[in-house]
Amino acid sequence: MLSEETFEEIQKIMPLVVLLMELCLLVHRNTMSEEYDVVLYLYDMSQGMAKMMSLPLLGKQIDGIWHTGLIAYGYEYYYGGGIQASRPGQSMAGRPTQIIPLGRTRKTQADFHAFLRTQANNFTPDKYNLLTNNCNNFTSTCSRFLLDGFDIPSHILTLPQDALSTPMGQMFRPMLEQMQGVAAANSGVMPWQERDAGSSLWLPPVGREGISTVRLQPSSCLCMRSCALRR
Repeated sequence: MLSEETFEEIQKIMPLVVLLMELCLLVHRNTMSEEYDVVLYLYDMSQGMAKMMSLPLLGKQIDGIWHTGLIAYGYEYYYGGGIQASRPGQSMAGRPTQIIPLGRTRKTQADFHAFLRTQANNFTPDKYNLLTNNCNNFTSTCSRFLLDGFDIPSHILTLPQDALSTPMGQMFRPMLEQMQGVAAANSGVMPWQERDAGSSLWLPPVGREGISTVRLQPSSCLCMRSCALRR
């Protein structure tokens, strides 16, 4: 049985004990539940022409020629001359046509950058392919990592197959592949590559949200150079 003096001493320190417990719970809750928004920026590089002209040309409705960038930790990550980043909406793609929230992740920016380093060899300038390994394949890879398997909308990923599945599209495929090869050979710049980047992996500093160190310079692009016309 506690003495009266001991009981009084316990009563005196109880508020402090309760406060310490609440602080511990708060720190634990913040550590366990800190989340970051993951958003997809969607750009129509045809500037509406695909939606107007695809049906008579291809016999199938195509709503846009899609380029995408993944927004997380205050930056837009995209595949151009390797893996690159800029402030959201300030890449050479111009302004997004649509902004699509994908979800929230508990992975940190440091976790994401470590993952990107493992993927750098898959997304180099020379491995860019307009039909099979493009900016949308990159954002798909990033989304599935950050959101535990959740992917970007399927109609973005299947655009090349949808466009080329028609008889007329099949006729266009060799021409598109030849155009890509000629552009790469003549300029040494693949679609979306920023000149003189000097690296196939350009990442912003971890923890400095919204502050970009990426130098944006004029780029060459196969999409009728519409990205340059937007500036």
